[in-house]
Amino acid sequence: DPDDPWIEDLDSGDSSEPVSICVDRWRNAAPESRKKMFAIFKKSGIFITVCRHGFLLTICDMVRSGELMKYPLASLNKLMEVFGKNILYGYDIKCALEKILLRSSLANRIKELNLQGVVPAFHGHAHNRLCQVQHHSKYKLGAGKEDFETCERVFSESNALASETRNATEFHRHQALDEHFRFADMDKYANLSNFLYNNYVQALEAIATTSTFLAESPIGPDAPFETDLADEKMSLEKMSCKQDATSVEVDYVKALDLRANCSSKEIGNVRRRHTHTAAKRDQKQKVVEDFECQMEIDERWGPDHPERIQAQSRITHRLFFKALDDVERLVVMRLLELTKLQMNGYKLRTQISKALKSRATAIRNALQRYNKYAAEMMPPRPPLEWTQIVEYSFLAEFDLLRDSDGQIQTKRWANPLYRQASTQYFDGVRAKEEVQRLNVEVGRLMTKIHDDAIYYPSAITALSAEDSPLASELSRQWDQLQSLNLWHRQRIRQIQSLRGYSGPLMPG
Repeated sequence: DPDDPWIEDLDSGDSSEPVSICVDRWRNAAPESRKKMFAIFKKSGIFITVCRHGFLLTICDMVRSGELMKYPLASLNKLMEVFGKNILYGYDIKCALEKILLRSSLANRIKELNLQGVVPAFHGHAHNRLCQVQHHSKYKLGAGKEDFETCERVFSESNALASETRNATEFHRHQALDEHFRFADMDKYANLSNFLYNNYVQALEAIATTSTFLAESPIGPDAPFETDLADEKMSLEKMSCKQDATSVEVDYVKALDLRANCSSKEIGNVRRRHTHTAAKRDQKQKVVEDFECQMEIDERWGPDHPERIQAQSRITHRLFFKALDDVERLVVMRLLELTKLQMNGYKLRTQISKALKSRATAIRNALQRYNKYAAEMMPPRPPLEWTQIVEYSFLAEFDLLRDSDGQIQTKRWANPLYRQASTQYFDGVRAKEEVQRLNVEVGRLMTKIHDDAIYYPSAITALSAEDSPLASELSRQWDQLQSLNLWHRQRIRQIQSLRGYSGPLMPG
């Protein structure tokens, strides 16, 4: 398809547009079933960017593909052209997008214009702790209390268009989308002062709550939370570099264990079903001998051999981390299902409730395996209880359990009470940033209302003599805008009367 060079084979020389290496890597990483599925549709969806108030900034069709990296690349490039410096964006897999951005042709402009991004608040549940520390909006300077999930709310409104545009022509599909988002932007402007008021109230309440919590906490408000966050990031980076590579010694000990596990029942089976059972026993013996030949071992390692004990310890580590991964995976699935329980639909809620019951049983079984291997670790890891698991809302707790040396458990920031205080501290910091941002936005809205009252009547008067139909239309729009601005003025006065308001009182 000449309109979509990404559908062509990567080795094809017919495409007139070269595939950039970042898009190439993302396409190759996608599941094969997904690539084939989307290839049957000419337009498979839309990719949008919106501001935090919900106004549409950019929109493009996704052509015979899923959500490939070419769409955020193109959108961010357009945003940099229009808005320039110091843009902060949110993207579900920002941690992966950032690597691709820095390898793309946009890398120099991104550094020059200080483009930065975060992982949205809700999607942070699915990211590991190191990724959260590096990319989550809670730890990003200047992010405020914004959750960066506005696109999800916009899609919840625009999804209703799917049934209407599924069989429409390209023109009528774009026309429907244009009408929908034009009306949506008008609706967002009508609700703008409510947005500012609600966010201001939320930010002031968060500041009061976090200040009270830290004042009453034994940790105190003056603890070095910022320094400890940097130390946590460094520790997690070091821990992620420790890869327990597969070694011949570990495989050899596994083979020895398999051979030693031949029970008396299996030996008895040799007499009754000699051919099959003896073949299995001889196969295990052959594997052990092959390893001994490869490693040039003259005398077989016994149970007390120091190298066998060391390799056995590494096997225990692997089993422990595998059990931990199973618990983590099941808890994440539980979190997502609990979130979906809030969705409408009796049948959906019933199905998810049944899934949660079976998931609870699976988590308990995984928990038993985890505690078994945790007790065999040196030093032993603390056991996990069901009550701890059901309260986990982030994956940070799981990443702390992966410490193979047991050193992280001694860190101050690994203490649950300290982590709770740290969460409150960063919530308070982001809330103060939100207040600063809202002060700017309140001033801009007041200035916009003031300017409208000057320029609209002036333009209508000037057009009345030259183009009366246009003047009539502009007058109609001004009547609507006047009623909205009157409401905004009342709401702004309510914001200015809030206890703790620190913004402007007059237009800028």
